[in-house]
Amino acid sequence: KPNKTSLPPPSPHPACHPPVCPSVIGYSGMPEGGKKDELQGGLTSLLVADGPTLAQRKKMLCETADCFVILPGGPGTYDEMWEVISERQLELPSGKCPRPVVLVNVDGYWDPSLAQLQRCYDDGMLYKRPEEVVRAESTGEGALEWVVGEVARLRAEWDAKKSAEGAEGVSGIGDESRAMAAGEEGNNKL
Repeated sequence: KPNKTSLPPPSPHPACHPPVCPSVIGYSGMPEGGKKDELQGGLTSLLVADGPTLAQRKKMLCETADCFVILPGGPGTYDEMWEVISERQLELPSGKCPRPVVLVNVDGYWDPSLAQLQRCYDDGMLYKRPEEVVRAESTGEGALEWVVGEVARLRAEWDAKKSAEGAEGVSGIGDESRAMAAGEEGNNKL
């Protein structure tokens, strides 16, 4: 059970948890490549997902994210966490580089959620082992260090996979491009 005295105090801004923000703002280990990586000197802006519904907030988060670092939080955070963990286990969104998920597990805050994932796996309801869909780190610094390395690793694997797919066939056009050229883009079935 978490020690309430060691959890972060409420922040004046709901998107910024005091013990973690200084680590994020000063972090300079972002991987190179991609349009968001001009932040080599550290985080210079903070995108706040705001909107009248949780669905709109989650859409904004998921459209722009390369990874998810999840801090201790309440029901809204749980909702976001379970959605991105579900996406990760189902390998969604399709056609996009996988996005790692890491929990900042301050004083074991996320231990019950991790135990539930393990139970799901043990009972045959989770397609992948829990550690394949989510990582837990006890500090914000540890979470950032892991997620930066994981984003770089996943990007390299994704780029190699896409490069190999593009090299197939005489034209070098990938499957998605061939399907679009054949007019199949609207034929997705559920």
